[in-house]
Amino acid sequence: MPVAIVSKNTVLRARLIAKCRERTFRNVSVHDDTSDILETAPGSLVLLHATSSSALVDTQIKALRMRFRGIRIVLLTASRVTDAIRRDLATKVEAVLPEEQSPEALIGALALVREGYRLVYGDDAAAAGDRARAAQLSKRESSVLARLREGGSNKDIANDLG
Repeated sequence: MPVAIVSKNTVLRARLIAKCRERTFRNVSVHDDTSDILETAPGSLVLLHATSSSALVDTQIKALRMRFRGIRIVLLTASRVTDAIRRDLATKVEAVLPEEQSPEALIGALALVREGYRLVYGDDAAAAGDRARAAQLSKRESSVLARLREGGSNKDIANDLG
């Protein structure tokens, strides 16, 4: 599945490209701006590094959704972005993560979003946790989820769990 990384931070881009390619994401493109993405298939991932105002990021998200139906957006937010803004943006994308996350955690989040999961933020996470406890995952389901969070591919997880 293609991954488009949108960030002007060259150090962050280099780290993410290396991690994506050593994991299951082989088709990685890098862009300075969302308008630089010329085409992408439905279901593709866009990792958007948000360092500006929430209004600008909101505009970028809307533009991406209009141009590319069925994409999955993971928002990587700068440390100066407040929790309130992150919570608001989380309603518009599949995942919101602070940029301080390790590259491994980011790749794990991309893997979960690729599989159709949505990562929630703040108070929504507590509610989701309550729902997950109510669902009572089996031991195998918990193992699969843990491996997905670590960035494991479907094939690797299937081979590990048998």
